[in-house]
Formats: sequence, C-alpha cells, structure tokens
Amino acid sequence: IDALPSVSGSASGAIAANRAVLLKNDGTYEQVTGVNQNMGSVRSFFDRYSVIAGAYNPDLSNFAFLYQDIANSQYTTSVVGSISGTTITWGTPQVARSENPGRDTMAMTYDPSQDLYVGVTCQSGNSYKPRVLIGTASGTSISWNDSIGNPAFTNNTYCDWMDSCYNTTNNRNGLIYCNNSGQVVASEYTVTSNSVTVVGSDYAWNASGYGHSRICWDSTNGCYMTAAT
Repeated sequence: IDALPSVSGSASGAIAANRAVLLKNDGTYEQVTGVNQNMGSVRSFFDRYSVIAGAYNPDLSNFAFLYQDIANSQYTTSVVGSISGTTITWGTPQVARSENPGRDTMAMTYDPSQDLYVGVTCQSGNSYKPRVLIGTASGTSISWNDSIGNPAFTNNTYCDWMDSCYNTTNNRNGLIYCNNSGQVVASEYTVTSNSVTVVGSDYAWNASGYGHSRICWDSTNGCYMTAAT
C-alpha cells in the first residue's frame, strides 16, 4: 500500500522530479513555476506621515493618497501616483487643508460622475466636525477646494475613525464615523466642484462605545454595508 496517494496523466511540458504540479482545465498536468515579486519604488516623503486614505481615478488611471504631513504641521496633504510596470511615479505633494485635524482619521473617495476627488478630514478649530474637501485632478496634481466648510450633517458634532465609499448606483458618497459618544454615524451626500448636498438625515447606531468604523457600497443589492468595533 502506497504511503501517499498517486495519480497518473499526461504532462503539459516538461516536469522535473520533486516539483509541485497543478491540474489544468484540459486534464493535463503542468509544473508550478514561481515569479519574482517587486515592491516597486518608494518616495522619501512617506518617511514621515500620520493617517492615510486613498482612492483610484479610473479616468486618469492613477491614484491619490490623503495624509497628515508630520513634517509640515500635520496639515492634510495629498499626493498623486501613477504605475508603470513595477515603477510608481509620484507628483508633488500638495496641501489640501492648512490645519492639523487633531484626530487620527480621514477618508477619501473618487466621484466619477463629477470627475472629482472627495476628501473628508476633521476640523479641529470647529469641534472636530467632519469637513469635506473637493479635489479636481489634472495629471499628477489635484486642485483642492477647501472653502465649502462643514456640510449640514444632522449629527455634525465631532468625528473620529471615519471611512467613506462611492455609491455607483445613485452617484452619491457615503461617510461613516464615530462621534464623541462612541456612536457610529452614517451620512450620504452628493458633491460638485463647489458644493456639498446632504441626502436625507444621518443614521446613528443606537449602541455606543465604538472606536473604528468601515463602509462599502454593495451594488448587487443596492445598499451600504457597514461595520464597527
């Protein structure tokens, strides 16, 4: 009796002894081969940052990060990157808001209906309320509009541990965060280059004591999926 099970079949190409094999969909066996992995290039200004959020821009085929720049008074800052093979090319970092948010949290989405980046940060000078930043992308730069102020969220008092996503069905943005009571609050809004319009009222979980929250859009079932711990 064999100690291990055995199989037989036709080989697809040469198979060396003592090598792993895989069964192909045509019923033949092929030797498993590996590929070298590459982490791509890095950029030195990421040596000192705090908190980070990101979004992909399918129109320009690049992505952007939003982060607090420790080397520049913790200001909310953005940078755009593009990928070619295993190389990442970075644009010049740009300040999105000249204020230390005061909380270790921010969120970012890309709104393809408006061709805009949507960033959310805390406003430490106004009770840590969520503040929406609108970014217009061009190549590897983003022009930010920070003049919109605080949207009229119904629970617009203090935010922390936020997350956001884009609603592809209704062309809206979803936002979730924890307030100072530890309740999870969810909001929905639309944007233009110079305005934010809140859709309906915020929804706050009855329970409290949460410290992290996440949100995503389920396009199959037409609903937001949220989670918190």
